[in-house]
Amino acid sequence: ALISSELLWVSANSLVKLSVLHLYMSIFQALRFFCNMACVIAIAVIVFWIAVVIRSIAICQPFAYNWNRTIGGTCGDRPLAYLLTAVFNMILDLSIISAPMPQLWQLQVSTSKKWILTVAATDKKSFNRVCVMTILRIISVVQFNANTSDKTYSVVDDSLWSTLESTIGITTASLPVLRPVLDQ
Repeated sequence: ALISSELLWVSANSLVKLSVLHLYMSIFQALRFFCNMACVIAIAVIVFWIAVVIRSIAICQPFAYNWNRTIGGTCGDRPLAYLLTAVFNMILDLSIISAPMPQLWQLQVSTSKKWILTVAATDKKSFNRVCVMTILRIISVVQFNANTSDKTYSVVDDSLWSTLESTIGITTASLPVLRPVLDQ
């Protein structure tokens, strides 16, 4: 269950990130530098996605040792792997949040309006809530005990924050396109 939930988590989060980057590229398609930057971030997201899938599958050898410790085998440092995954996920979230900020600050409006737009972009229509969930998830990953015999008990907090992170990410990524639907 731990492997399948991790594969679902990384897939859901990566697809949300890629959809937001696609939205950015649609909005700022005239800005070549911005589209190139979004493509670089998208490549990083895809590499992250693939790396987590491979790490999830290959961390224990043989593979069945993930759920059957009686067969003999070895596992890598799971807590470190989970922590690095969570931290890199946070870095990707922050890069996606900060990507459109230079374009907002180049608008021909007063500085106070630029601040209002920045706060609005980083509060309502960004990954701000997802970043909070990611921070809470990092804390739960640090507290996670991978060596316990009762894994279902020890992953409750991490599972909660991971599920909320993905769910809030999907909702937040959908907000910019919901307004036209709701106006009709």
